[in-house]
Amino acid sequence: MTRRKRGTLTPQENLSMNNRSISRAPRFPVTRLALLISLNSLCLISPFIQADDDVPTSATAPASDNSAAMTLGTVSVIGQGETRQVQRVTQKDVKAYSAGTSPMKVLQRLPGVNFQSGDPLGREEGSQRISLRGFDMHHLGYTLDGVTLGNMSFGNFNGLSITRAIIAENIASSEVAPGIGSLGTASNSDLGGTIQFTSSNPDKEFGARLSQTLGSYDTSRTFMRVDTGEYNGLSAYVSGEKYDADAWKGHNNPQKSDAVNAKVNYNFGDNRVSFFHSTSSHDEANLPNMSKSIIQRLGYNWSYYTPDWTRAVNAANGIYSGGVTSANDATYNASSLRDDELDILNGNFSLTDDLVLDATAYHHHDSGRGNSYYPFVYTSGSTTVPSNSIRSTKYGIDRTGFQSSLTYYLGQHEIQGGFWIQSNKNDISRYLFDTTNATPQNHIVKTDGLPLAATVLDQSYNDLTRQFYLRDTYTLLDDRLKLEFGAKNTVTTSTAEGKGGGYASGSLQARDRFLPQVGATYKLDEDDEVFTSYSENMAAFPSGGYSPFFTTQSAVDAQNGFKDLKPETSKTVELGVRRSTKLYSASAAIYNTKFDNRLVAITNCTGIVICQNGVANVGSVTSRGLELSFGLTPNENWRWSNSMSYNHSTYDDDYASGGNTVHVKGKTVVDTPKLMYSSNLDWNWEHWNAGLQGSYISKRYYTYTNDSSVSGYWLANANLGYDFGKLGALKDTTLSLNMVNLFDKRYISTLNTDASAATDPAGNLQILQVGTPRSAFVTLGVKL
Repeated sequence: MTRRKRGTLTPQENLSMNNRSISRAPRFPVTRLALLISLNSLCLISPFIQADDDVPTSATAPASDNSAAMTLGTVSVIGQGETRQVQRVTQKDVKAYSAGTSPMKVLQRLPGVNFQSGDPLGREEGSQRISLRGFDMHHLGYTLDGVTLGNMSFGNFNGLSITRAIIAENIASSEVAPGIGSLGTASNSDLGGTIQFTSSNPDKEFGARLSQTLGSYDTSRTFMRVDTGEYNGLSAYVSGEKYDADAWKGHNNPQKSDAVNAKVNYNFGDNRVSFFHSTSSHDEANLPNMSKSIIQRLGYNWSYYTPDWTRAVNAANGIYSGGVTSANDATYNASSLRDDELDILNGNFSLTDDLVLDATAYHHHDSGRGNSYYPFVYTSGSTTVPSNSIRSTKYGIDRTGFQSSLTYYLGQHEIQGGFWIQSNKNDISRYLFDTTNATPQNHIVKTDGLPLAATVLDQSYNDLTRQFYLRDTYTLLDDRLKLEFGAKNTVTTSTAEGKGGGYASGSLQARDRFLPQVGATYKLDEDDEVFTSYSENMAAFPSGGYSPFFTTQSAVDAQNGFKDLKPETSKTVELGVRRSTKLYSASAAIYNTKFDNRLVAITNCTGIVICQNGVANVGSVTSRGLELSFGLTPNENWRWSNSMSYNHSTYDDDYASGGNTVHVKGKTVVDTPKLMYSSNLDWNWEHWNAGLQGSYISKRYYTYTNDSSVSGYWLANANLGYDFGKLGALKDTTLSLNMVNLFDKRYISTLNTDASAATDPAGNLQILQVGTPRSAFVTLGVKL
C-alpha cells in the first residue's frame, strides 16, 4: 500500500476535490485549529457524556468515510477494491429519473434493493419503504456526509428521510452496501447494510442553475442553485426547491414541500472545513392504506371521502353506501406535516504527513404531525369524543452528535480509530380535536383553532448512543491483497417517560463491547478480484411508536419491565467476485445472514382504530442469497446495465402471542421477494439521450404465517432528453421527458409491515398501497 503523504488524497477524496481550485490559501496552524474545533464540539456534548457513568474510557468511533463528495464517473460502480459487496449509483443513472425523484427510488436498479412507494416520484413518506436482503428499512443504516439519518421510518424518532435532509440535485453520490456496512458508519440500526449519501461541493466557478418540472397530477417543481465560485480557498452555494402536486388519487389532495440547502467549504493547505445547512417543510396528503377486500369492493382508485362530508358522517354512524361495509374503509381526510433543520460542521485536517483527523458535529431538529379524521366515537373513562374528530399524532426530535476519526498511515497499514456520540431527545403524543363546529378540511388537515377533546397518549424518550471502533487495513503482495480487520463497541440507552394516557415509563439498554468485522480482497489480475467479509452487528431498541414501551404501564409491568428482552443482532458472511474492463463490468456475491432476536409488532386492531399494539421476539431469521450485476458499454453511445437478486429469508422459530403459539417456522419473511431483476438500456447521440428501464419483483407475503400475499409484477419506465448546449447567455439548456409505469400496470406496491399480522383470512388487513398509474413529467433546465 502506498503511504499517504501530506498533499496527497485518498482516491475518493481526490475525486471529491473536482470543484476545488488548484491555488492554495496560506497555511494555518492546522493542529491548533483541529483541536479547537474538536474541543468546542466536545463542549456541546459533554452534558450527554456525563449523563451516563458507563461511558467506556477507550476511544474509537465512526469516521466520516464519505464526508467528501465523489464524482462517480471514475469511481467503480461495482465497488472495485472493496472487501464488502458495494454498489454505487452514477450521474448517468440519475438522468433516467425525473427531477425531484426521491434519491431512494434511484437505488432500486441495484442488486438486493427493494424500494416501494405509492406515488410516481417516490416522495410520499407514508408509502415509502426500502429493504435489503430481507431486512426492512428499520434495520438499515443511513447517512448523509457521514451523519446518521436514523432509520427513515415514517413516524421517525431518530432522524429524517433523505428527501427532507437534502435536495436531490445536491447529492454527489449514493452508495449501497447490502449486508455489511463500513465499520465506522454512524448508525445503531445497520443490521442489514447501509445506504450512504454524500452532498456535492460548491463549484469552483461562479454560476447558477435553474430547472422547472411540470407533469401529471398538477405537478410543479422548481429548483434553483447559485454557486459563488472559489476565492482564496472559500466557496459556497445556496439552493432551493419548491414542490407542489396533487396525490394521484382522491380529490385534489395536495403534496407540498419547500426546502433550502446551503454549503460552505474552506480549503487551506491540505485541509478542509465545511458547513452544510438544510431546512425543509413538507405538507403531504397521505395515500390511504388498503386491504384486499377494499380493493375488490371499492376499486384501485379508492381514497378518502373528501369532499363528501355527508358520506363520511353517514359512514361514521353505520350508514354505508357504494360498496363500503365498514367505518374502517375510509376516513374523511388525512395529512402529514414535517418541519426539519439539519446542520453539519465537518473538518478534515492533515496533522502530519501520516496522521489525518476528521471531525464532525451536527444538530437536527424536527417538528411533525400526522393528522387524520377519526370515524369512531372515542371513550376513555369519563371522556367521550364524537366521531369524525381529528386524531393528531405529534412527533418531536432534538438530537445533537459528534463523531471523529484519526487515521494513521504506517508502512503498509492504514490504522483508523474513531467514535460517535449522540443525544437524541424525542417525543410522541396523540390528541383528539373536536370538529363539531368546524368546517371540513378538504386539503391539508390541521388542528389550528380546534378545541382539544382528549389526550390519548403522551410519551418522551431520551436516547444516548456511544460507539467506538478501531480498524486496520493492511495491504501486501504489491497491493494485490488487502486485509481489513477491526471491531466496534456500541451501547445505546433508551429511557421512556410516560406523561399521559397511561403510557409506560422504563429504560432499556443495548450493549455489546466487541462486534468484529473482517474482510479481504485479492486482485487476480488487472481486471478481476475476489472478496470476502464477515461482520457482527447489534441494533438499539427503538423509541417512539416502535418502542416496546409504546404501550400501557400495566402491559410493561406484566412483562417484568422487558428486563429479559434482548436487542436484535446479526451475523453476516459474504463472498464474491468482480470483473471490470472497458467493455463491461460484472459482479457476483453470495451471502448468509443470521438475524437473532427479531422483534415484530403484533397488531391488535385493524385500520385506524386507536389501540395498543404488542411486541414479540420471533426468534431468529436466516437469509441466504445471490446477487448478480452486469454492465455493458460497447461504445460511447450505448450502455446496458442489469442486476438480479435471489433471496431466501425464513423465520427459524415459532412465537407465542396471547397465550397461543403462532407457527411461522420455515415461513418466508414478510415483504421479501425471492427474485428481483432490473434492466436499464441507455443511449446518447450528439445532443440526444434516451433510456428504457424494466424491473421485476416476485410474489411477497404480508402475513407471518404466509397465508396472504401479493402478486409479482413487471414495470417499465422511459426517458428522452435533448441538450441544446449554449444558447445566448445560457451556458447550457436541457429538456427531458420522463415516463413512469409506461404500460400503466396495476399492482400492489408498498406493504406496511409495521402493522403485519399472523393471518388475514378475510383480506381485511389494511396495510397495502397500490402503485401509481402511468405518469409523465417534463423538465427544462438551464445553467447561467
